[in-house]
Amino acid sequence: MPLNLNEEESKLAMPIHETNLCLATVTTEEFVPGTLVMLYSFLKNNPWFQGDIVIIHDGLTSKYCRYLAMCFERVRFVSITPRLKACLQDLLAHRPDLASRQARFYSLEIFRLAGYDKVLFCDSDLLFCKSVYELFEEEQGLICCGDGSYYRENCRDATSFAEISGTSREATTVLRQTFNAGFLLFDVLLLNKGHYNGLLALLSEKTWQQIETDHTDQVVYNLYFAGQQTLVGCEYNYMLRHQSAIYAKEGVKLTEASVFHFNGPAKPWDSLQSLHSIRKDPFYLIAIKKWNTAYLAFLALLHLNTHHPVILKGKSDASRRLSS
Repeated sequence: MPLNLNEEESKLAMPIHETNLCLATVTTEEFVPGTLVMLYSFLKNNPWFQGDIVIIHDGLTSKYCRYLAMCFERVRFVSITPRLKACLQDLLAHRPDLASRQARFYSLEIFRLAGYDKVLFCDSDLLFCKSVYELFEEEQGLICCGDGSYYRENCRDATSFAEISGTSREATTVLRQTFNAGFLLFDVLLLNKGHYNGLLALLSEKTWQQIETDHTDQVVYNLYFAGQQTLVGCEYNYMLRHQSAIYAKEGVKLTEASVFHFNGPAKPWDSLQSLHSIRKDPFYLIAIKKWNTAYLAFLALLHLNTHHPVILKGKSDASRRLSS
């Protein structure tokens, strides 16, 4: 039976205005530990949330699906489409270096989701420390946070996606205020099949033969939604790998973040990589401690499962479906 968060916290919930909300993420077998902690920490710190959870995957085994469904109520599993698979197959034929990162493109499937007023897409390596309720009250098409280039006061070349100086005049087209793809809040105005088609069109050889970086869905989103994004403070997507640049630009400390993002190869559930990261950056230890605290709290709640039957409440809506 699904878990139940602190009932006292639920009593303090502030219902968002009768809107249909969704929290979506991508997971693989390797990322399941991160997915569990991300979902748990989001729900714990956002007890007002009464929406669905959508987990996008490609062949996640029934064992893991059953486990995730046991832990959280109102979970939907969405497999990537044959069309996206075909697009990725063509892309990887020209960019085989992206093969190990292809799951990052699965986030594009959120544009097939129908029936939601807002969809928050989160990478599974996020940790929520505070509520993000205020963002859901904003009337913007796309709310996101800057990427490393943005925090270094730079731009990106729109053809190669290479980072260039903010004052550069060499690039034909410059992307300004580029954003990270790990935390994206989309409004219903942008969630439609037309944009899904447009995004997949950018997986073409013509686009990627000139891309010089190893970014994935971040390239697609920045090219497609250039100029339509609304950037919010770094505290909503505090990327550990860029914390020096973040502090230099915005003066926000790691301990002030609402959401930690373990971007880069060091994931908190990978002990060896975590040890290497702590040796290089002692501040990483703060984030690791917070992640492990959340993980242990989740395990404790799981242990009490029979006494707390529901982690996520809210009436179901059978009309929510994948658009054809």
